[in-house]
Amino acid sequence: MSLNNIKAILPASIAVTAAYSTSLFGLYVQPQLLIPLMEKFQATDPEIGQLFMVENLFYFIFLVVATVPITKYSRTKIAYVGTIFLVLGNLGSAYANTIDSLMLLRAFVAIGSGIVSGAATASASSSSEPERTFALSGVMYLCIFSISHALLPYIVEWMDIKGVYLSLALYSLLIIPAYMYLLPPILKNIGNSDFITEIKNAPYKALAIIAMFGLLIYELGQNGVFTYMDKLGANTGIESEERGLALFLSSLFGISGGILATWLGTKYGRFKPLLIGVILNIGIGALFTI
Repeated sequence: MSLNNIKAILPASIAVTAAYSTSLFGLYVQPQLLIPLMEKFQATDPEIGQLFMVENLFYFIFLVVATVPITKYSRTKIAYVGTIFLVLGNLGSAYANTIDSLMLLRAFVAIGSGIVSGAATASASSSSEPERTFALSGVMYLCIFSISHALLPYIVEWMDIKGVYLSLALYSLLIIPAYMYLLPPILKNIGNSDFITEIKNAPYKALAIIAMFGLLIYELGQNGVFTYMDKLGANTGIESEERGLALFLSSLFGISGGILATWLGTKYGRFKPLLIGVILNIGIGALFTI
């Protein structure tokens, strides 16, 4: 990717990075919040698991719900609406007194997360070079998440769970100016039909549905791995700061894998990088099992 190509997609990539990072932050910090939440609310593993599941489920539901509005209206304004849910939900989460009230508030946050993510995905898809826009923004927002893994234990130690949710609300407000660079809908693609008709007439809708369910399963699996990696580390006496550093390094290596996949994809198509990733996952997983 040349410097000129990067300059051409940089504004859209920054906007997509801002939107994805704020909308996915609540999901990506879940692993490191398992133990603090259990301690604060005297909750069990299944109760916290239900809390996380509700947040994940509402996120994906409203990511789908947002598919029609983002083809008709300003993605910037849609992202603003989602941010209202994010900010209010995170502020409420900071002061929640029971696990049930927190669950309701995290569902509220997830509604906003789905809406903002939908605007980001549509914007990246509308760019002149969607694959490169997704690739560049993916590297940038994963860098943000990697750094957050290292910082989050210190925030918890300083201000408890309250500090985490207040930080998420503040971050959601700070990145709002970047939404001005979200790309508008392509006018020729805007139709006048209703939601159900558009879904019925959508090309490759079966593949899109499969992809969405696949993404849901993948994200749940990833969160499960990171969540219990953190808990296993705690049970073996590893300090929260060291566990955060381990998550930081893990995410950092994930970024390098994304960069490699982008490079391979431009040279060898999409199937070979996918096959390499599957082989590495199975091989490394088997190695740690032995």
